[in-house]
Amino acid sequence: MTLYVGQTAVLRCETSGINPSDVRWSRINGRLPPNALARENTLRLPLIQVKDSGDYQCEAGLPSGRSSYDVITLIARSESRPAKRTTSVPAN
Repeated sequence: MTLYVGQTAVLRCETSGINPSDVRWSRINGRLPPNALARENTLRLPLIQVKDSGDYQCEAGLPSGRSSYDVITLIARSESRPAKRTTSVPAN
C-alpha cells in the first residue's frame, strides 16, 4: 500500500473464521507508531509520516492452536508528488 504523508492508512487483516477481537497487530523490525489505533482486525495510522513506512503484521490464534497472520507493506511518500510529464512533438 502506497500513500502520501498526512494521509490515514487503514490496514485490514483477513480474519475468515477467526474472531476479529483476537487479532493482534505489530510492526516487523520496529514498534507501532504512537498514534496507531488497533481495533479488532483494523489498524488505523492517522497522519502518516515517511518514518511509518514498513511491514505491519496482524496475527490471530486459530481454534487449532496455530497462528495465522498477514503482512502488509506500507510505503509513505513525501508530499511532493512527481510532476506530470508532457511530451511535445516538434512541428515540421
